[in-house]
Parts: sequence; C-alpha cells; structure tokens
Amino acid sequence: MTDYCDHNIPREDCLLCSPPPEQPSLFDAPTHRNIDNRFSREAGQAIKPKIGSIQWAVIHAYRSHGPMRARDCETLPELGKWGYSTVRKRISELGRAGILEYVPGTEDSTYQLNEERVTSPLPPEELDVCPTCNRAIPPPSKEPVPA
Repeated sequence: MTDYCDHNIPREDCLLCSPPPEQPSLFDAPTHRNIDNRFSREAGQAIKPKIGSIQWAVIHAYRSHGPMRARDCETLPELGKWGYSTVRKRISELGRAGILEYVPGTEDSTYQLNEERVTSPLPPEELDVCPTCNRAIPPPSKEPVPA
C-alpha cells in the first residue's frame, strides 16, 4: 500500500516531504556522458580525481602553518583572494578525501594534513567518519602506546 503525504502525492515522490538528495562532492563528479560509447565510459571511470588549485592552496597553508581550525585557515593572507565559504568548502572536500584529518581531542574542529593522502586520496566509501559530524577520523597512531 502506498503512503501518501499531505499533498496527496506518494510520499517518496513528493519533493516537499522527501529529504533532499545527497549533494555529490567534487570527487564524485561524473567523468563521462551517458551518450558516450563504451570505451569513453571506461576511460572516464579510470580517471583519478584531481586536486584543484584552491585545494592545493589549502594544502600548502596546512603545510606551512600546521594543524589549525578551518576558521583560522579561512583568514590566512595567502587564501585571502577567495571567499570564506569557498575555502571552507575546499577544507570539507579535502577532509572527505582523508587529506585533512580531524585532530581528536580538540573541541574546536582542528584539522591536520595527512601527507600520505595528498598523493592517494581515499574514495569516500573507504573513509572512517564521525557519525555525528561526518568529519574524517584519522587512523589509529602507529606509535607504540607508553605503558
């Protein structure tokens, strides 16, 4: 039996009552068109995601200044030619790729650069994220825990 909303439309088809679709990230962009032939589609799917120029600027800022809050990164002079929201979105994208990691134990959303991931970003499905805030969780430290 179909469940109808207040607008007398099946609930799953109603744009007003159903949740909005998940917005794809920069790394989820399609690399081919639906009308392309099979070889074009295969080639497009084989392309690795690229890091954009603003994302590189954010990476260089974290290399230069070390761990910092996204709010502090937005106000750096070297990132001043872009708007705050533009820088914040690039920080989020880099976090979802595992390139920027949330520093555990900090209450103020401090991120640090994961140099290993700069050359090999994680696909979103392989990244451990916090169930509450969706931030990337860094893998456990490889250093031995003192006894």
